[in-house]
Amino acid sequence: MPKPNSREYDDISLKGGSSSYRKNPPRPSSGLGSWVLFWPFLIYHWFIRRLPGFIRIPLLVIGDGAIAATYGIICLVVVYGLRARPYDMAKVAEMPERTVVYDRRGEELGRLHGEKRDIIRYEQISPNFLAAILAREDSRFYDHRGVDWYGVGRAMVQNFKRGGMAQGASTLTMQLSRNSFDLRNKLL
Repeated sequence: MPKPNSREYDDISLKGGSSSYRKNPPRPSSGLGSWVLFWPFLIYHWFIRRLPGFIRIPLLVIGDGAIAATYGIICLVVVYGLRARPYDMAKVAEMPERTVVYDRRGEELGRLHGEKRDIIRYEQISPNFLAAILAREDSRFYDHRGVDWYGVGRAMVQNFKRGGMAQGASTLTMQLSRNSFDLRNKLL
Protein backbone atom coordinates (compact mmCIF):
# COMPACT_ATOMS: atom_id res chain seq x y z
CA MET A 1 0.00 0.00 0.00
CA PRO A 2 1.51 3.37 -0.96
CA LYS A 3 2.34 5.73 1.79
CA PRO A 4 0.05 8.81 1.90
CA ASN A 5 1.71 12.19 1.61
CA SER A 6 1.46 14.92 4.23
CA ARG A 7 -1.39 16.67 2.36
CA GLU A 8 -3.63 13.61 2.83
CA TYR A 9 -2.68 13.44 6.53
CA ASP A 10 -3.58 17.12 6.95
CA ASP A 11 -6.99 16.59 5.31
CA ILE A 12 -7.66 13.49 7.38
CA SER A 13 -6.66 15.20 10.60
CA LEU A 14 -8.92 18.17 9.83
CA LYS A 15 -11.85 15.80 9.49
CA GLY A 16 -11.26 14.21 12.83
CA GLY A 17 -9.19 11.28 11.60
CA SER A 18 -11.96 9.73 9.50
CA SER A 19 -11.36 8.42 6.02
CA SER A 20 -14.38 10.18 4.48
CA TYR A 21 -12.06 12.24 2.28
CA ARG A 22 -11.08 9.16 0.30
CA LYS A 23 -14.70 8.02 -0.09
CA ASN A 24 -16.03 11.40 -1.25
CA PRO A 25 -13.25 13.30 -3.03
CA PRO A 26 -14.08 16.89 -3.98
CA ARG A 27 -15.78 17.16 -7.38
CA PRO A 28 -14.26 19.46 -9.98
CA SER A 29 -16.43 22.48 -10.63
CA SER A 30 -18.17 22.71 -13.99
CA GLY A 31 -17.26 25.56 -16.27
CA LEU A 32 -19.71 28.00 -17.81
CA GLY A 33 -19.49 26.20 -21.16
CA SER A 34 -20.80 22.96 -19.74
CA TRP A 35 -23.70 24.79 -18.05
CA VAL A 36 -24.62 26.55 -21.28
CA LEU A 37 -24.48 23.39 -23.43
CA PHE A 38 -25.70 20.74 -21.06
CA TRP A 39 -28.20 22.50 -18.76
CA PRO A 40 -31.08 20.17 -19.74
CA PHE A 41 -29.01 17.13 -18.72
CA LEU A 42 -27.97 18.79 -15.45
CA ILE A 43 -31.52 19.75 -14.52
CA TYR A 44 -32.85 16.30 -15.43
CA HIS A 45 -30.13 14.58 -13.40
CA TRP A 46 -30.83 16.89 -10.45
CA PHE A 47 -34.51 15.88 -10.45
CA ILE A 48 -33.87 12.14 -10.50
CA ARG A 49 -30.75 12.06 -8.30
CA ARG A 50 -32.53 10.73 -5.19
CA LEU A 51 -34.44 7.91 -6.84
CA PRO A 52 -33.34 4.34 -6.21
CA GLY A 53 -30.86 2.91 -8.72
CA PHE A 54 -33.24 0.42 -10.34
CA ILE A 55 -35.52 3.34 -11.27
CA ARG A 56 -32.87 6.00 -11.85
CA ILE A 57 -30.74 4.06 -14.36
CA PRO A 58 -33.54 3.37 -16.88
CA LEU A 59 -34.73 6.95 -16.47
CA LEU A 60 -31.19 8.18 -17.17
CA VAL A 61 -30.96 6.11 -20.34
CA ILE A 62 -34.39 7.17 -21.62
CA GLY A 63 -34.15 10.81 -20.52
CA ASP A 64 -30.59 11.36 -21.73
CA GLY A 65 -31.51 9.73 -25.05
CA ALA A 66 -34.52 12.00 -25.42
CA ILE A 67 -32.49 15.10 -24.62
CA ALA A 68 -29.74 14.04 -27.06
CA ALA A 69 -32.38 13.38 -29.76
CA THR A 70 -33.81 16.85 -29.14
CA TYR A 71 -30.34 18.34 -29.63
CA GLY A 72 -30.01 16.37 -32.88
CA ILE A 73 -33.38 17.56 -34.18
CA ILE A 74 -32.50 21.17 -33.36
CA CYS A 75 -29.22 20.79 -35.26
CA LEU A 76 -31.02 19.33 -38.28
CA VAL A 77 -33.59 22.12 -38.29
CA VAL A 78 -30.85 24.76 -38.15
CA VAL A 79 -28.72 23.11 -40.86
CA TYR A 80 -31.59 22.53 -43.28
CA GLY A 81 -33.09 25.92 -42.46
CA LEU A 82 -29.84 27.56 -43.49
CA ARG A 83 -29.68 25.43 -46.63
CA ALA A 84 -33.25 26.44 -47.58
CA ARG A 85 -32.69 30.20 -47.25
CA PRO A 86 -31.35 30.78 -50.79
CA TYR A 87 -34.48 29.35 -52.44
CA ASP A 88 -37.18 31.84 -53.29
CA MET A 89 -40.69 30.41 -53.03
CA ALA A 90 -41.95 32.96 -55.55
CA LYS A 91 -40.17 30.91 -58.25
CA VAL A 92 -42.71 28.13 -57.81
CA ALA A 93 -45.34 30.28 -59.54
CA GLU A 94 -42.90 31.02 -62.38
CA MET A 95 -42.22 27.35 -63.10
CA PRO A 96 -42.40 26.73 -66.84
CA GLU A 97 -45.21 24.38 -67.75
CA ARG A 98 -44.01 21.42 -69.74
CA THR A 99 -45.31 18.07 -70.86
CA VAL A 100 -43.26 14.90 -70.63
CA VAL A 101 -43.93 12.35 -73.37
CA TYR A 102 -43.34 8.65 -72.58
CA ASP A 103 -43.20 5.63 -74.86
CA ARG A 104 -45.08 2.38 -74.29
CA ARG A 105 -42.32 1.03 -71.98
CA GLY A 106 -42.54 4.10 -69.74
CA GLU A 107 -39.27 5.64 -70.93
CA GLU A 108 -39.13 9.38 -71.52
CA LEU A 109 -39.18 10.33 -75.19
CA GLY A 110 -39.03 14.08 -74.81
CA ARG A 111 -40.43 17.20 -73.30
CA LEU A 112 -42.81 19.66 -74.86
CA HIS A 113 -42.68 23.13 -73.44
CA GLY A 114 -45.88 24.87 -72.53
CA GLU A 115 -46.54 27.18 -75.43
CA LYS A 116 -49.90 25.55 -76.25
CA ARG A 117 -51.23 24.90 -72.77
CA ASP A 118 -54.37 26.16 -71.18
CA ILE A 119 -53.87 26.99 -67.52
CA ILE A 120 -57.02 26.45 -65.50
CA ARG A 121 -58.03 27.41 -61.98
CA TYR A 122 -58.00 24.90 -59.15
CA GLU A 123 -61.81 25.00 -58.90
CA GLN A 124 -62.09 23.72 -62.49
CA ILE A 125 -60.21 20.50 -61.75
CA SER A 126 -62.39 17.46 -61.14
CA PRO A 127 -62.22 16.13 -57.55
CA ASN A 128 -61.97 12.61 -58.99
CA PHE A 129 -58.87 13.62 -60.96
CA LEU A 130 -57.28 15.12 -57.83
CA ALA A 131 -58.10 11.97 -55.84
CA ALA A 132 -56.54 9.81 -58.57
CA ILE A 133 -53.35 11.91 -58.62
CA LEU A 134 -53.06 11.76 -54.83
CA ALA A 135 -53.76 8.01 -54.77
CA ARG A 136 -51.03 7.39 -57.34
CA GLU A 137 -48.35 9.88 -56.33
CA ASP A 138 -48.78 10.75 -52.63
CA SER A 139 -51.53 8.89 -50.76
CA ARG A 140 -50.62 10.53 -47.42
CA PHE A 141 -50.51 14.06 -48.87
CA TYR A 142 -52.77 15.53 -46.20
CA ASP A 143 -51.04 13.68 -43.35
CA HIS A 144 -47.51 15.11 -43.66
CA ARG A 145 -45.92 18.51 -44.10
CA GLY A 146 -43.91 17.90 -47.25
CA VAL A 147 -41.83 14.88 -46.23
CA ASP A 148 -43.51 11.50 -45.78
CA TRP A 149 -41.30 9.84 -43.18
CA TYR A 150 -43.14 6.52 -43.53
CA GLY A 151 -42.43 6.60 -47.26
CA VAL A 152 -38.77 7.46 -46.61
CA GLY A 153 -38.47 4.50 -44.24
CA ARG A 154 -40.21 2.17 -46.68
CA ALA A 155 -37.96 3.27 -49.54
CA MET A 156 -34.82 2.85 -47.41
CA VAL A 157 -35.81 -0.70 -46.46
CA GLN A 158 -36.65 -1.64 -50.06
CA ASN A 159 -33.46 -0.06 -51.41
CA PHE A 160 -31.41 -1.89 -48.78
CA LYS A 161 -33.10 -5.22 -49.58
CA ARG A 162 -32.59 -4.82 -53.34
CA GLY A 163 -29.08 -3.37 -53.06
CA GLY A 164 -29.68 -0.15 -54.98
CA MET A 165 -32.11 2.62 -55.75
CA ALA A 166 -35.27 0.54 -56.24
CA GLN A 167 -37.78 3.01 -54.78
CA GLY A 168 -38.03 6.71 -54.24
CA ALA A 169 -39.78 8.49 -51.43
CA SER A 170 -40.53 11.85 -52.98
CA THR A 171 -43.85 13.47 -52.24
CA LEU A 172 -45.71 15.87 -54.50
CA THR A 173 -44.21 18.75 -52.51
CA MET A 174 -40.70 17.38 -53.05
CA GLN A 175 -41.35 16.88 -56.77
CA LEU A 176 -42.59 20.45 -57.10
CA SER A 177 -39.49 21.73 -55.31
CA ARG A 178 -37.20 19.64 -57.47
CA ASN A 179 -38.81 20.92 -60.67
CA SER A 180 -39.06 24.54 -59.52
CA PHE A 181 -35.52 24.95 -58.22
CA ASP A 182 -33.65 22.57 -60.56
CA LEU A 183 -32.64 20.15 -57.85
CA ARG A 184 -32.50 17.06 -60.06
CA ASN A 185 -28.96 16.01 -59.15
CA LYS A 186 -28.93 17.23 -55.55
CA LEU A 187 -29.66 15.22 -52.45
CA LEU A 188 -31.87 16.96 -49.94
